[in-house]
Amino acid sequence: MNSRADRGGYAAWWWTIDRVALVLMLMLITVGLMLAFAASPASTGGPLTAGDFRYAVKQIIFAIIAAGILGGASLLSLRQIKIAAALIFAIALIGSFLVLLVGNEIYGAKRSIELGLFSLQPSEFLKPGFAVLAAAIIADRDAMPLPKPVITFLLIAPALVILPLQPDVGQTTLLLALWAALLFFSGQPLKHGRV
Repeated sequence: MNSRADRGGYAAWWWTIDRVALVLMLMLITVGLMLAFAASPASTGGPLTAGDFRYAVKQIIFAIIAAGILGGASLLSLRQIKIAAALIFAIALIGSFLVLLVGNEIYGAKRSIELGLFSLQPSEFLKPGFAVLAAAIIADRDAMPLPKPVITFLLIAPALVILPLQPDVGQTTLLLALWAALLFFSGQPLKHGRV
């Protein structure tokens, strides 16, 4: 057991994280792995051949990477998280543009870049980067030259131009829905005005 009086590294981390959210995320990862184990043999096998667990192994690797990112992000300060979100969003935006030039075309759409062992879809990183960055802007108590909804919309405007060109209507819709949800849950007024 850790005491709140303990100021060591692990204790400070334990008392500052959202433990409910951590448990729910770990449960979600566990359920995903269980479903991957259940579906993998059926996906890889045939009517007369037994399947294997290659998709489940792939999901375990992704889960380990995700857990590492989750743990690493929980150790960052608020300022470091904002900087990381800005970098991730900027790199994902550049990557999404590069997909138009050098991406793999599948069924008439260019959405990913081939990197040897795996392909990377940069637009997937737009959502978490934008979510943290926009939340930081909305939560900032300082006055801003433009209303916060306008600033956050201008932030995703380049992505809303690039993604339909791939075309990726799903990611475009998700980004707009994320923007609307951030404004709604932050209590932004529906009528136009300075916030």
